[in-house]
Amino acid sequence: MSLRKQIKNFFTSLEKTKKTEKLMADRIDPQVLEAINDYAELLDRARKNVGISVKDVISSSLIMGFLLRSHLERYELEQCLKISAFENL
Repeated sequence: MSLRKQIKNFFTSLEKTKKTEKLMADRIDPQVLEAINDYAELLDRARKNVGISVKDVISSSLIMGFLLRSHLERYELEQCLKISAFENL
């Protein structure tokens, strides 16, 4: 199966509210959910003030979420190994 098809299937599965709630509870730390909710509030205010389309907000949010996940994975790895991935940069 292609990556694009896999992504489409995943997003389609999220239309089932119970499945989405279970995934969130299983995969996302409550602190992360709280921070995301706070950020969403800021985005909503900015969108209204600047006139950004809802589609652009959603698209940007998905991209930022993807980047956040990789950032948190790196952070967790650093904590686990007690090293800094940025030390040699």
